[in-house]
Order: sequence, then C-alpha cells, then structure tokens
Amino acid sequence: SLQDAIFGILALVSNKKLEKEIEQEKRTGEACWPKSACNIKETAEVLLAYDRAGKETKDIKNWLLAKTFSVKDLIWYLEIDIESHEASECTITYDSRENNINIKEDMTLAGNPGGCFEIAYGGYWLKIKEACLDKEFEISCNDESEGNFITTLVYQEKSGEGTVYVSSETHSSAKGGTTTEKVSSKCFGMGNKCDYEGTLWATLALESMGEDTRIYIPYLTSLAKNNEKYFPSAFLLYLTGGEEEYSSLIEKQKAGGYWSIVGSPYGKFYDTALGMLALGEKPESDSARDYLLGVQTKEGCWNNNNIRDTGFILYAGWGRDGKRSSDNGGTPYCASAGYFCEAKTDCLDYSGIVITGYLCENFKTCCSKKVILPSCNEKGGVI
Repeated sequence: SLQDAIFGILALVSNKKLEKEIEQEKRTGEACWPKSACNIKETAEVLLAYDRAGKETKDIKNWLLAKTFSVKDLIWYLEIDIESHEASECTITYDSRENNINIKEDMTLAGNPGGCFEIAYGGYWLKIKEACLDKEFEISCNDESEGNFITTLVYQEKSGEGTVYVSSETHSSAKGGTTTEKVSSKCFGMGNKCDYEGTLWATLALESMGEDTRIYIPYLTSLAKNNEKYFPSAFLLYLTGGEEEYSSLIEKQKAGGYWSIVGSPYGKFYDTALGMLALGEKPESDSARDYLLGVQTKEGCWNNNNIRDTGFILYAGWGRDGKRSSDNGGTPYCASAGYFCEAKTDCLDYSGIVITGYLCENFKTCCSKKVILPSCNEKGGVI
C-alpha cells in the first residue's frame, strides 16, 4: 500500500520497489497523494520520505503550502502590561487611526480601543474582532516611570472555554517607543476547512526541512484536546520542545513502555513509534525499545509483520541518519562538519544559526553552536 511504501522509505532511506509504488499513487499533473483523492496527511508523509531519500521535493512543498489558510477557530486577545505596574496611557494605531486607552495600576483597561477591539477577560485584555485578524497593530505607552511596557498576543479555542495560550513572541519597548502585533495563524486543509491531522504531519515535515512553522502552532496547540486520538503531544513536543507537551506524552506512556492512545485510528505500534520519534534519545524511549524488542515476530517485525508499523518503528526507534543521494555520494553528517544537532527552537532561542545541507537524527536541526540550557537558579527560579 501507499502507507507501506512511505514508511518503508523512511526506514530504508531508498528502495526502488517502494519508490515505484509511491510514484504510481501520485495524481497525474499534481504533486499530491493518493491519486484517487489527494489529502494533506499522505502528501506530507511523502514529502518527509522524499526529503529523507534526497529526492526532489519543491513541487510537493508548494502543493501543501497552497492548501494553507487563516484559522477562524480561535479567539485572539491583545495583552498590554506595564513593567512597573504603574498607571499609563497607551495608543493603539491601525487603519491610520490612533485609539487611546488607559491602563490602571491593577493592569485593567479603560477607554476606547476602536472598532477592532473590545475590552474583555475581566478587563485585562483586548479581544480582537474577527474582521480585524489580518490587521497590524502598533502600540505605544507613556507612564511616569522609566520602565518598559510589554505586549503579546493571547489565544484560546473559539468556545472561549479551556486553556488560554500565550504567543511564543513577546515584545517590549521603553517609554515612548512602539511595539507591533499581528495575528499569524494558519492551518492546512482542503476546501477551506482545517484538517487537524493533516496539519500535524505537514508542519512536522516542513519543520524537518528547516522551514519556519510557527504560524501553525496556535491552531495545533489550542485544538489539541479535541484531537487527542492523533497523539498531538508527540508532534508538539518536537515542534515546540514544551514542558507541558513532554509531561503529557510521558503521562500517556503505559507501564510496559509503549503508548496506546484512546481512540487512535492506527493502534499501539504506530502510537509507540510516534512517542519514540518525539522523545529522541530521552530515557523514556529506552523503555519503549525494550518493550518492542520483546514483542517482535520471529521475522523480527511487529504487529503480525505489518510493513507500515515495522517501517515506522525502525525509523523512530533505530533511525539511521540516511545517506541521501547527491553528487558527492551523500549528504554529510552535521557532527562531522563540526556543528551540533539541536532542537530548532533551542538553536534559535540561544543565538545559534541553523546550518542547512547536513544531516541530524530524529528531526533535530544542524546548529552552529551547542545549546546549554540555563539552570533553574540561573533563570532566577525556585525549584
């Protein structure tokens, strides 16, 4: 099947029979799969496999990116805080108009923020109206202190219930300066309808190729609880490196070392491969490998010699860096060039530069510097 061929390539890196099967399932005249009914998930998986095998991926990536659109399933808020917690007057500029608001000492808001906002969430945030989600907002504050003011975007599911998430980007400026905020949230889908599982795989594939995927994170994060059967914490752990995603993934690991997600369409072997893929070399992956080695078939495979599951397990748990085809006989390893394989978010957050053209395992990025995360004490925290 197409799934067998895709995950077989991920495990083996190259195989002419499997590559032929994938090509036969490609829709004529389009870079999408399967030919009977192209969808986001399987096209993204082919992109991942072809990138690993060193095959041309430009047309596949372009097809996927053409299937993105702005997310309408979220509520967005603008948060403005004064560092000194003193009263301040702020101006929000958009559509060439200035709108003035007051920030009280308790950080609640008053005044008229204009037609794009309404004061919400107990008076602390400004709710951005849906018609204004594509606008850019410039914020400037003046207070009696010499402290900075801080702005960020906050979002939650459209029902207005459940977890509230803070944008990964927070902006700060001194008195009289300005910050700029703009909602940036997209998903992948067909027919202008977001496809959650498809967005998980498309984002993972693009991230593994070094693309900036931050605009897809708000949708994936806020809708995760509604899509637990797809094991979103595994995808989000790789994409964000977040502690919450790590904790969620570990909580779901069974005592035997495997994962079996409630309602999963694919079963425990597929789920276990996803868990190992997200964890990389963390200790919890060792218990999953131990479990898998104990339940192999006599042929050395898994799930009654299921090709898809066996390929995914080998790729996730015992993945080779892959010798991609190129003129020089294979893309060099990151470490051999004197660089370091790190999570992309860590590399960028700690002033590293992503180096392209080198291979790393488990979706890590080749980084110009070794990331040494600060200790709790160095961050001024209390354990």
